[in-house]
Amino acid sequence: MTADEFAHRADRKDYELLNGRLAPRTVSLRAAFVAGDVFVALTESARPRGGWAFPAGLGYACFPDRPDHVRRPSASLVRAGRLHDGPELRAEFAPVAPDLVVEVISPDDRAANVNQKTREWLDAGVQLVWVIDPEARTVFAYHRDRPATADIVREADTLTGGPVLPGFALAAAELFRFPAAASSSP
Repeated sequence: MTADEFAHRADRKDYELLNGRLAPRTVSLRAAFVAGDVFVALTESARPRGGWAFPAGLGYACFPDRPDHVRRPSASLVRAGRLHDGPELRAEFAPVAPDLVVEVISPDDRAANVNQKTREWLDAGVQLVWVIDPEARTVFAYHRDRPATADIVREADTLTGGPVLPGFALAAAELFRFPAAASSSP
């Protein structure tokens, strides 16, 4: 399947296109909740600086020499000056590599697939990839200039945007604070 054919599928939001083949994109409730929180935090930090934060669902066709490859991160950010309000915003898939990608792991995700996605993002030019594991309450931060190692951000630590998003700081514990069950009063 080509990227153009993929763009016209009604159910495209449920898939990624990997070298012309459909790959289902399943997300757990917990992963979706964490991705939503990260997107909100990115938006609050990036918008005043002119940056663009995107929620899950946006497809990126930014992989050189792979025209039929579309990935959908859990959230992403493109820094100011790299996108403009014009024809490029009408495209079905973003043609530029984001500066920051967030991948939130769901229970069915395989480690090999998550590692492959991370390598693809960094090879495409992404400067920073956060792989968030809600079960382990850990964030792995991969930087393009040192892709073989990750900074490990634990629940007691602070997640920062580094040079990609200066000034961004979020207590990692906030990512893993889930709403308490409502108690019923008699």
